[in-house]
Amino acid sequence: MADPQQVLGARVRAALGAAYGAGYADADPVIRPSSFADFQSNAALPLAKALGKAPRDIAAEIVTRLDVTGVSEPPVVSGPGFINFKLRNDWIGAQASQVGTDPRLGVPVAASPQTVIVEYSSPNIAKEMHVGHLRTTIVGDAIARILDFTGHNVIRDNHVGDWGTQFGMLIEYLFDIGEDAPEAQLLRTDPTRSTRQPGSSSTPTRTSGSGPRSGSSSCSPATTRRRSGCGTR
Repeated sequence: MADPQQVLGARVRAALGAAYGAGYADADPVIRPSSFADFQSNAALPLAKALGKAPRDIAAEIVTRLDVTGVSEPPVVSGPGFINFKLRNDWIGAQASQVGTDPRLGVPVAASPQTVIVEYSSPNIAKEMHVGHLRTTIVGDAIARILDFTGHNVIRDNHVGDWGTQFGMLIEYLFDIGEDAPEAQLLRTDPTRSTRQPGSSSTPTRTSGSGPRSGSSSCSPATTRRRSGCGTR
């Protein structure tokens, strides 16, 4: 399917070249969506100073040399120098029919395919998952599918990282409370609750009555990270 902005842009450039010479054939046609038509060209406004003419007069000269046969209704100059375009219904219908019979639905293949790495949510396996992980996974997969469809070499990445400290703290916690302690059994059924105290999201300190293992300090894993003076484990 032809992009109407590109089609109109090419016609406006041709009209600029015919009106003011080849030096203006590469000028920006400034095609934008319009509130009063389908599209509008604002090319006349930035050319006013260079040509020494009123933008509206420039727009009128562009229109006299503008050929939009089969694409748009006759263009209309409005305001200080806007050129309004209303696309023809038969042109829109032809473009829609072309898309309907195209297996790629009018989406071109990339001229220069690149290798693109798309990272998904990459959740931290030592923490709880939440809706944010689901959202970024869906967005990442959508981006990957679009790039893949346009011919790029897509590498999908959903790495699992940032877990060393958290699991190290869990291991030290098990040493502190003992592997046979009730809290340790929760690690098998509810690991999140097993490492939280009511009203706290941090790793709990040593339970009452449990001594440090040989060669370790009396500081809990959480304390070790926050306070100097604790011995090295």
